[in-house]
Amino acid sequence: MAKRDIVYVPILKSKAGERWALSHLAPERKSKIRPILELHPHGTKALGDHIEDICEALQAAWGVNRWFYVDTIWLHGTSGSPAIIGEAFEAMRNCDLQSVPVVRTTYDDASIEQLQDIITEGNRGYMLRITPDVLDTPVFIGAIVNSLGLSRSNVDFLLDYRQHPMTLPDHIQQIPNLSEWRSLIAASGVFPKSLLNLPLHQWHTLSDLGAEEMRHRPSFRRFYGCRSRPRSRRS
Repeated sequence: MAKRDIVYVPILKSKAGERWALSHLAPERKSKIRPILELHPHGTKALGDHIEDICEALQAAWGVNRWFYVDTIWLHGTSGSPAIIGEAFEAMRNCDLQSVPVVRTTYDDASIEQLQDIITEGNRGYMLRITPDVLDTPVFIGAIVNSLGLSRSNVDFLLDYRQHPMTLPDHIQQIPNLSEWRSLIAASGVFPKSLLNLPLHQWHTLSDLGAEEMRHRPSFRRFYGCRSRPRSRRS
């Protein structure tokens, strides 16, 4: 699928309501989006059983021929967990799902090593999800890319503003190796007071700041549902 065939990347929880929404999209709509699914723990189910149930539901809701991103941070916290990450993507693989891992610069070495194996086996690359403050220390970004061993042409770059308004013109020139990423995605959980000022107009500003060096136009995304802070890493 060509890069510009994907025009929307919704950030969704993996709960029943979101899966229902995905299942009711027409095929031609599904072909235009690539969701990020954030896996959340269940209140009562064991983690393994819960993940298996999600994967089986995704088989019906999304199918086994379409890519989607999977972010496991809500299952284990900001440092990662090789055991939980491995369990999640093994379940995805057992259900023939075309999952693309989401990687964070905060993950520890053991989690990055586990993700390297998953990414190599999946052969779909990965998404690097960062917040704007990480751009102040680009060495962290380079270290992750070097550790995982793939060229940036196989990596989707997500600049995640979380609960803050999107100010992409302030950060576009700080993104390292801007022209080399497979795609550039910007997301914010803030809904504007007026739809007259959606950040899509910022493309004109980006062109003046040197975004013409990119191989593609940036994609603008938003969050769905309520968000809470991820738990700290389990001991």
